[in-house]
Amino acid sequence: MAQDIKANVRREFLVKRNSLAGHQIYGWSKIIQDNVINSSEFGTATIVGSYFPINSEVLTQNIIKAALDRKRVGLPKVVGGEIRFYEIAQAAWQNQLQLGKYGIKEPINCEDISELITLLIVPGTAFDMNGCRLGYGRGYYDRFISHLKQVGISVFIIGLAFDFQLIQESTLPCTPQDERMDMIITDRRIIKGIKSNS
Repeated sequence: MAQDIKANVRREFLVKRNSLAGHQIYGWSKIIQDNVINSSEFGTATIVGSYFPINSEVLTQNIIKAALDRKRVGLPKVVGGEIRFYEIAQAAWQNQLQLGKYGIKEPINCEDISELITLLIVPGTAFDMNGCRLGYGRGYYDRFISHLKQVGISVFIIGLAFDFQLIQESTLPCTPQDERMDMIITDRRIIKGIKSNS
């Protein structure tokens, strides 16, 4: 039942997001990225894990550039059915990526820094006010975050979304396998103080 609800919500919000014009994605993403860069959580982070956007996802290139100025940065790559984060260097960082699984640009010939990440920035199709996240149905980020917790690594998790992707009520069907966000940042607001799953 929960999976059916998730599938319907995912479909609904992807249709909305995919209908955005390029200037909307760019403009709203700039606001979101500025909010991330200006946050204390970003300021104190030493190693940032971020996604590289595809299709209509919130853009992250400005976040990555800002982080590379003074931090270590890792981008995800699917390895053996799981995601791992590999460090990219500041110089010509986009040249260190190539198209991988699902048409997502992934790092090549880079060092795995997955267990060193202190701030993780994740995409989603929808979020709710309790920090529940609806991804794409493959569970990559949930399993990755769960793995970090199991090995005793504390990581702060920020979900990025356009404001219409944030459901006002706590209506997303969160299961024990669904990892919650510590913060959600949209183009209109910042939701803080969300407790992650223990």
